[in-house]
Amino acid sequence: MYGSKSEKRQRLEKMAALVALAPEGVTQAALARILGVARSTVCDDLAELERLGVLLAEDEDGRLTLFRRASPNGEG
Repeated sequence: MYGSKSEKRQRLEKMAALVALAPEGVTQAALARILGVARSTVCDDLAELERLGVLLAEDEDGRLTLFRRASPNGEG
């Protein structure tokens, strides 16, 4: 695995922000291109975001949008 934990945390924060700022949605491929990582990394990171409480919705064209972001104390 490459990169530090702080780099991953920054990437996750940037990914969540990119999705939140794209009301029309953004694809995994676009996220990978913007972040400069492999698409498989984006896929892994999306699972990590969900674990952290950032829930995303995916439309029929594969575009991701923010569904909801849980508060730090676990409440929606």
